Amino acid sequence: ENGEEALELLRRQPVDIILMDLQMPVRDGYSTTEYIRKKMPPPLSEIPILAMTAHAQISQDESFREHGLNDYVLKPFEPEQLFRKIEFHLTQTT
Repeated sequence: ENGEEALELLRRQPVDIILMDLQMPVRDGYSTTEYIRKKMPPPLSEIPILAMTAHAQISQDESFREHGLNDYVLKPFEPEQLFRKIEFHLTQTT
């Protein structure tokens, strides 16, 4: 629903990977990611975070990495494309 809910959920139920919508109410995906990276303790701060966005310009620059995002998926996407990126990032952390 929103970035604050995502943070609360992460505190209660750690996950292996985060699919982060960049446009959310209350706290957007960029600031939510920055909070996770800078304010949460390891291992939470080290979870791979994939941006989910319809904005194609993200693919033309690397600024998403400055916010702490590991990668992105452009919407709409094929499920197989998402699965490949998830598999890649999960195997990088093991």
